[in-house]
Amino acid sequence: MLKLMASPEWMGSDGVRHSLPASLPACMLIYLAALGNWVDRESLADLFWPEGGRGDARHKLRVNLHRLRQLLIGWGQEAALDSERSRVRLQLPLDLHGLRDAIESQDGAALLKQLPSPFLRGYRIAGFDAFWDWARDAGERWQRQWQAASEAALR
Repeated sequence: MLKLMASPEWMGSDGVRHSLPASLPACMLIYLAALGNWVDRESLADLFWPEGGRGDARHKLRVNLHRLRQLLIGWGQEAALDSERSRVRLQLPLDLHGLRDAIESQDGAALLKQLPSPFLRGYRIAGFDAFWDWARDAGERWQRQWQAASEAALR
């Protein structure tokens, strides 16, 4: 399971924990896993290389998707990354799934079990401001949603 609502790490089915490396492919993994749906390659390139030329950004995207695939292979999760000509998707078991389910159900006991820690606590690499803006906003949004669902469950 990929844990993002704390210090990001991968916990394998064998119980072995792998911290996410401080790297661009790991940031792409975080973004794609959190979204869990197809992402247009152009949008992904714009997120990480908004100032670069189109051709350069596409090349960097291909290189970093390859590096992301290598990270997944190391975890035994190579099949989790789906890649098509114009879009990519990453589907991994994720702690956010339990948080989203608890928020949607407004079940007090489930919400207590899913008490969110800060999103990506202590994880940072230099640069990629648009990604970090997304990460900050996403973490704040999940905290607010959890708070509102908890208040509703108490009523």
